[in-house]
Amino acid sequence: MGMQLIAENALFCFFILLFNDLEKLLKKCSLEKNLRQTSSYDINLFMQIIPVKRNGTFGTGFCYRIGFLMQASGMALLAILYPMQNPFFSVGIMLFETGVLFSAICLNASVPSKVIILFMVVSGILLQLSGFFIYEEYAGFVILTGIGILCLGASGLIGREAFRTHRMESWFLATGLSLIAFANIFLKINFIFNVMSFSVLFLLLLFFTGQIFKSSDYAHPQHCT
Repeated sequence: MGMQLIAENALFCFFILLFNDLEKLLKKCSLEKNLRQTSSYDINLFMQIIPVKRNGTFGTGFCYRIGFLMQASGMALLAILYPMQNPFFSVGIMLFETGVLFSAICLNASVPSKVIILFMVVSGILLQLSGFFIYEEYAGFVILTGIGILCLGASGLIGREAFRTHRMESWFLATGLSLIAFANIFLKINFIFNVMSFSVLFLLLLFFTGQIFKSSDYAHPQHCT
């Protein structure tokens, strides 16, 4: 119950901080738009708040951030429901994986990096789906392996941010995701270890997502094309 209360309070604080940051950004955008007096799309200002239309396409800065918000929300559900042994903790896993896929699709990186990350994410999801169509004695191992491969893709996304920002918590998160996923595949991990691990991962991802939303890097066109 203690871990559940901590996770719930942390999630509440995160959304409060997020909405405050978005409110400040909206006020800033409104002020600068009035000063510029232009009817065209303001890419530099609005890309970090809404997917702004540009040359027939939509900027990915907002979409990339929303993917991480989905990951944090999914990890929050997992951290809260798993200790209660509620079967709906799988919803948290699905929301987390959807967020990883969303961020990977919207990732603005070199072609090899994006292809590798997307390949791991998509192959991990497909491997999990295949687990529902094979013999039951192998299904659990196949699904967990798919989750592990997807977590490698998620680690690639976070590791890219860690390399860019040099934040220690980002490196811990990038490493921890994959290690905990594969530890559950190849080692006999007990229930308490998973409860503690999911809570720590949630808090790290919560802080990381907050940093992503506060960052102004994605407000520039070169990050959103």
